[in-house]
Amino acid sequence: KLIIASLLCAACGRQQAPSAAALADSISWRSGDLIFRTGISMESRLVLNADKSGFSHVGILVHTQGGWRVVHAPTGEPDNNIDIVKIEPVAHFVNQQRCVRFKVVRLSCSDAVAEKAVRFAIQQIGRPFDDDFSLADTTKYYCTELVWQAYRHQGIDLSQGHRHHISLLGIRKTCLLPQDVIPTTLREQKKAQPQ
Repeated sequence: KLIIASLLCAACGRQQAPSAAALADSISWRSGDLIFRTGISMESRLVLNADKSGFSHVGILVHTQGGWRVVHAPTGEPDNNIDIVKIEPVAHFVNQQRCVRFKVVRLSCSDAVAEKAVRFAIQQIGRPFDDDFSLADTTKYYCTELVWQAYRHQGIDLSQGHRHHISLLGIRKTCLLPQDVIPTTLREQKKAQPQ
């Protein structure tokens, strides 16, 4: 399970604030936007080998009185050593010790639908990390499963049926990776880019 967990979600290091320029576009963000990051850990590299999106982790943006935050389901992060769905400032999510790049993606849906997805994600805070990577078990979540379920409960299937089938050390899993929940237009752009 540990190897599969390492493959599917990125573990990251200590906090360091991103540059002001990196967060300059936050004016155009909306609660419910997805935020993808490319981590720098060994686990991130494993995810990137299986997922050709260029991203190893995903969360959902929430605008609060205290600023922009991300609800996400990380594993192996050193800050509290407890693998649960959590909410944290965007600056922590994208700090330079955790990631080399990030991208915020606006989904094609109304503000009301996006807000309902955010409320769903917030209700999952504190739930355990899904180290079984089971899409059928809604008592725990991994990163892509969380954002997928948040929108699925609003009638939107971000994956449009895309799944990854991973076989590692004789264990076979069907799961969602960041590539599976990137909107179709971005997925098509990635395929069109020269390697």
